[in-house]
Amino acid sequence: IDFHSPSEALGIDYGSVEYNYDEKNYLQNISYPSGAQITFGYDDLDNSWFVDGPNAARTWFYLDDAAHQAHGDSRITKVKNSLSEETAYTYDGSGNLAGVKDGRGNTSAYTYNSAGLLASATNPLGQVANYSYDKDGQLIHVESPARQVDYNYDDADRLTNLSYSGQGKNTSHTLSYWPNTNNLKTATGSDGDFSFNYNKADWLTGTTDPFGFEQRYQHKPGGQITAIGLGNETTTSFEYADNLMVSISGSAGLSGFTYDARRNLVSINRANGQNSAYLHDKANRPTSLKDGPLEITLGYDSANNITTETKGQEITGYQYDDLDRMSGWTQPSGITVSYAYDAAGNMTIKEATDYTYNAANQLVTDGFNSYSYDGNGNMISDGINSFSWNAANQLSSIGSSDETVTYTYDFAGRRSTKTLADGQIIRFHWAGWKLMAESDASGIIATYTYT
Repeated sequence: IDFHSPSEALGIDYGSVEYNYDEKNYLQNISYPSGAQITFGYDDLDNSWFVDGPNAARTWFYLDDAAHQAHGDSRITKVKNSLSEETAYTYDGSGNLAGVKDGRGNTSAYTYNSAGLLASATNPLGQVANYSYDKDGQLIHVESPARQVDYNYDDADRLTNLSYSGQGKNTSHTLSYWPNTNNLKTATGSDGDFSFNYNKADWLTGTTDPFGFEQRYQHKPGGQITAIGLGNETTTSFEYADNLMVSISGSAGLSGFTYDARRNLVSINRANGQNSAYLHDKANRPTSLKDGPLEITLGYDSANNITTETKGQEITGYQYDDLDRMSGWTQPSGITVSYAYDAAGNMTIKEATDYTYNAANQLVTDGFNSYSYDGNGNMISDGINSFSWNAANQLSSIGSSDETVTYTYDFAGRRSTKTLADGQIIRFHWAGWKLMAESDASGIIATYTYT
């Protein structure tokens, strides 16, 4: 099978991805425009196979032989990499994953209810999280060593309340919806209220966050956003061609974007005259960036790892092991920093510094500092700073010997505020998971646009 680039219709040959199969219709290899190839091999009983990556490193996959022969099940019981490091998997009588043993011999265990839903998860430290569900199979309660989470739903199975408790930091969010839709109408919590409005096509037209900050959206037929208004700021408008953004105009002026036949970004022409240009190879990997006086070129190996980064006369080199982990970093001065890893993939050596880990693969020491964690696996100290977390496992403060910074979050888990040591409060305003603006008591202090 040969899948060609759409640019071929324009008479431009940028290569193709080829898939080849054997007489059993098993995939044998995949060839990429960059010249890289992935090869697959199988044993005679079809209960194990290997994959040779572009760097020729081989990974073996082993199946549950009895289950495979009896039922054709393809449950993987072991994965062995080219360094002979193994991860093992076990299953219960219903075929659910029951245990995972990593390359260091640390084991995680899982149990399930009669419906096959996860009932408990135990990590290598023996810390247990338990899960409960309603009659419809919706998650209603999670209990872990340091927190509890409760979920409530309406008759339409929409989430209406989300409550966190534990560590002395309880919080709750209540959600409501527009009639006969799944469109969120309001979200209420300790940080205030969000509201959402939609047009007849169910496209979002406006939001107001707890700080009174408004966002307004305009759409073209089909739903693509053509303009966003932020607070009292000038509206930012967007133009598209073939579903690619070609211009953004707003208070900062007009910026234009161009693309090649493979839809890779080629240039950005900004209103302030600071323009950028990009080049890509046949594999669509960026090979050159020019941004004003800055010029960067990149080189790759067959596994798509960056091997060289050139800035002017300075060349930085990167080396990798068989598992595509960085094994060395050669600075422009010629000094090389080396890295080593354990059987679970944790970095154990960086140059002359040793790193140690606990059974849950959490960093414990790095040669300079010691690290500690709470019952949910959150870091609470790095030997210099202290960290506290709310019941939702969100970072609520960072403290050092001379200052503390605190954070709050909204109903979706996005950072809502940051309070600096001097008392200044910075507010964050979001559209989905894209940060659109920051503000303080004086008003908007930063805005963000995206292509």
